[in-house]
Amino acid sequence: MRRLLPLFLLLVGCARPQATQAPTAAASGNLGAGTLTQPIGRCGPRDSYRYVAEGFRCSDGTNPFRGQLEEAARARQGSRKGAQGGHIIDLYQVPCAGGEVTVYVDMYQCPEQEAALERGPDPSLLQAIQALDGGDFPEVVRRCMEVVNRPEVDSSTVECLAITPAAMALSGGEPEALKLTGGFCSKLPANDQQKLRRQHVEQIARWVFRGAKGRISRQEFRALMGRFATACGVNDEQGA
Repeated sequence: MRRLLPLFLLLVGCARPQATQAPTAAASGNLGAGTLTQPIGRCGPRDSYRYVAEGFRCSDGTNPFRGQLEEAARARQGSRKGAQGGHIIDLYQVPCAGGEVTVYVDMYQCPEQEAALERGPDPSLLQAIQALDGGDFPEVVRRCMEVVNRPEVDSSTVECLAITPAAMALSGGEPEALKLTGGFCSKLPANDQQKLRRQHVEQIARWVFRGAKGRISRQEFRALMGRFATACGVNDEQGA
């Protein structure tokens, strides 16, 4: 389980670089903010963060992130379905001096990311979810460990980081689940960590609720999620 703890750092691009990139993704310089119909083409999460943190320039020629990929990763404000190739387009809010600018990025504009789309949902993640629905919580953990032990980090990795402690808690391993959650949350970047921590606890809550299938009362559920929030360092006044 120790391997789970540093995965957020990999996700925001602080660890291994990608092996290859498409020519459009490797291009340097300011390509502007893009639009939903004509987003900036990049190759995967790390290359997307690099453009937002380094390539993009505000109207005054500066970049508020100063090359910090972690800062760029935290600027992501969700995604929308784009017209180009049907890809999901990521939206980043860049705090320029003249006002926030939305940068539209398509991280699937390279062969390896296109191939990942064609492969569809991660089979191990799907099997983990099926096991959760069937109440086989040890199998959930086993399948999710297959996901998080891979060198690449993607949305399936992030999902498993929430499914795993949920399954552990539902199978009687609450102390281990809380310890795992606390260790992971302690690795979150300092800036806006409450927002990221709340999001992680909320994600765990969704999987606990789904896996419990009414086997625990509302009061028990709220109490359990309160313990997860405490383990993650979420302030009581902010809630889980």
